[in-house]
Amino acid sequence: MKSALRKRHIPSYYERELMDKLLRLRQGSMISVEEYRQQMELLLLRAGLREEERTSIARFLCGLNMDVRDKVELLPYRDLDDLVQLCIRVEQQLKRKSYFKILWPSRRPIL
Repeated sequence: MKSALRKRHIPSYYERELMDKLLRLRQGSMISVEEYRQQMELLLLRAGLREEERTSIARFLCGLNMDVRDKVELLPYRDLDDLVQLCIRVEQQLKRKSYFKILWPSRRPIL
């Protein structure tokens, strides 16, 4: 019954589009780590995919901002939830550092 409804009401290209979105998903500079994770989970659910955790971790890391990824790759984590929490903390640190750079720009010596 469910598959008949799905075939009738969901276009044939829908799954392909979901997979494309999932493969192209990136955090970008406008969304937070948490929003990025939510988008990834939503796309996985809509596509009906169940991945191994290590595959989800690899997918998550590949889409992260480089600044966050570079720092998180050096830290130990147990699972995806642990990784996300680390990423959120690193993201907050990076925001704090950039905020302080704006407030107190480095002084250059006068020659």
